[in-house]
Amino acid sequence: MTIIENFREKIKYLSMNRLFAIIMLTIVVAVGSFAIGYIVASKKREPLSISFNEAVSRMSKASQLSSVVMASKLGKYYYFPWCREYQVLSAKNLVTFNTWQEAEQAGYVIGKDCPAPEQQK
Repeated sequence: MTIIENFREKIKYLSMNRLFAIIMLTIVVAVGSFAIGYIVASKKREPLSISFNEAVSRMSKASQLSSVVMASKLGKYYYFPWCREYQVLSAKNLVTFNTWQEAEQAGYVIGKDCPAPEQQK
């Protein structure tokens, strides 16, 4: 064998080893990914639940029991608990009402994009 033929054989041998290494690495990564996914999926998790408590946590317990409608001292709209704006009212400017009628008697009107109870499904 000449030096060139010997060199070609070494290159062929190395390229076969590289191909084998790439195939083995791919298999290891695939099996490892499957195993991790299986382990994560097999863990029992608590179902996701969203409670209203986060939205009214800044109110006192007595206020939580008696108020249904909230408004801001700085605005002219009142909101029901299911309205997005209800959750972002500033605690320092809160005005609470037991009913929507009380809010309207105080001069407030129902907030935009805030359905009244009969419209709430």
